[in-house]
Amino acid sequence: MNTEQIIKALECCANKAEGCLCSDCPFVRSRYCTNRLRENALALIKEQQAEITKLTIALEAMRGAGNSYKMLYENLEKTTNYLRDRLKEEAEHAKEFAITDTVKKMQERLHEEAWQGYQVGMYIVSTDNIDQIAKEMLEGQYEQT
Repeated sequence: MNTEQIIKALECCANKAEGCLCSDCPFVRSRYCTNRLRENALALIKEQQAEITKLTIALEAMRGAGNSYKMLYENLEKTTNYLRDRLKEEAEHAKEFAITDTVKKMQERLHEEAWQGYQVGMYIVSTDNIDQIAKEMLEGQYEQT
């Protein structure tokens, strides 16, 4: 018997006073119809209880997955913020490195030029001042006019 038939049979047995006749019951052709009705009703209740249990477990699993996604999102957000901060730090470091590297290259180039100038008998720049100028630029003491 399906669910609708069991419900109809229970309504007929429970509501005889309200005009429901045994002839309206799906179990009318069964011998010991009330026993068959109880057996089928019990089987239906057990089946529905098993389905409820299965759905409850699935719901808890979904809630757990939802919490996992929430934690994953929060961790992703923290990681993104951390990486953004690190990127800013690295950009500043790279900028400082680029400036330092440029000044060092300028220093080397000035030394090369001073030496080459010496080879031909003339000084392009005083080598005593090169290190001092580079030091001032690196320490931020040098101001362009």
